[in-house]
Amino acid sequence: MEINNDLYKHFKKGLDSSLTQYYFDSLKKLDWINFMNLRKCFRYELYENGEPLNKIPILDELKLTVETLFENKKVIGIFLNYFTSGKDRIPYHKDSYQSDVLTLSLGGTRKFRIQNDLTKKSIGFDLEDGDFFYFNEEFNKTYKHSITPTKKTVSDRISVVFFLTCKINDIDIDIDKQQIIQLFNNNVKGIEICLENQNINHCGKEGYWLETKMGITHNAKNEPDINNYEMKKYSSKKITLGDFSASEYAFSEKHKRNSINNYNNWNDEIKLTRSDYIKTFGNSNSNKNNRYSWSGICIPTYNNWNSYGQIITINENNDIIIYYSFSKDIRNIKVDFPTFLKNDNIVIALWKSEKIKQHINNKFNKKGFFICKKIGNKYEKICFGKSFNFEYFIECIKNKKIIFDSGMYDGNSRNYSHFRGSYFWNELITEEY
Repeated sequence: MEINNDLYKHFKKGLDSSLTQYYFDSLKKLDWINFMNLRKCFRYELYENGEPLNKIPILDELKLTVETLFENKKVIGIFLNYFTSGKDRIPYHKDSYQSDVLTLSLGGTRKFRIQNDLTKKSIGFDLEDGDFFYFNEEFNKTYKHSITPTKKTVSDRISVVFFLTCKINDIDIDIDKQQIIQLFNNNVKGIEICLENQNINHCGKEGYWLETKMGITHNAKNEPDINNYEMKKYSSKKITLGDFSASEYAFSEKHKRNSINNYNNWNDEIKLTRSDYIKTFGNSNSNKNNRYSWSGICIPTYNNWNSYGQIITINENNDIIIYYSFSKDIRNIKVDFPTFLKNDNIVIALWKSEKIKQHINNKFNKKGFFICKKIGNKYEKICFGKSFNFEYFIECIKNKKIIFDSGMYDGNSRNYSHFRGSYFWNELITEEY
């Protein structure tokens, strides 16, 4: 993992969960001492060259693990804190060890806060089991840091603080990533969001504002937004991977429905208009003048028939297919359907793998993605996540980390065939600034 010239960096799940429990259980057995009734602590003394004064195998093992993960750093000291309840804490302070600092969090999640000396503004990071948090020596000239107490019931936590120095051969900095971070810090971070004078008539105004601030020209190109990274705007609910229209719908025009015709044993004489498709497989919304849409409750999930007789499946070629079955549709309106729809296992939408594979790999399988996150009404954090490919996308549909979230409605020719995820993104995030 990379450590470069940034003041601080949050590495989420930097240590595998198979190791965190082992280290936590082993470290609990150390001879802890009480520190000012705030928490327990333990210091592992090392010589200047990093060799221990008194060898403790589990800490030597951790030292080697960190130096392996962060190849450009050498551990020259270790200090440990043991938090046995939410009352245990570390008040705001600065470190004075003339070194970079890397903290490994084991066990329960606690809030790590940093506070700017000049503005007194603070930012909080939830340090979870296996997370690393790094800050360099310059950090202490500008920020204090703390672990704040909480009234919530929390699990025991151990933080292992490593004091670091650079090795002779430092690693290369990702210039593309540094440019993105600089753009965020200069143009977005902490700035009031202004949506005035934007000639945009839909809910994407803030997304356009963010793109503009990050120097991204809005386009429909099938490529990453900037420097081979795809940008995403944070949402507390679901973040969209993309609006990917199906290769074919049951309403597709003549000669553009060949695969569905083959699946359903149809020909081009069987016709279904887009409006009839929406009314047949969708529902009406009384809050919008009974406008029909193929969205919401009628949209199926993977491998699960819904009450509208619809299901999402993935075949051996990784084509994504939505089926309709007359016998599984519990609605009374189905008696009025045309004869060709009164059958089971009718394909009504099909995404061919070669089409969507190109979308996913071109967008997300270069350097990865970044998400701009808000605290309150302003963007304060930028997070970077790993790249992923089409095969991972398919896997996440199957385990329901990614959902199909259609917004198709009558009266608008756009299909709004969104694929979205929530926890999906968090699991891929590796760095936070």
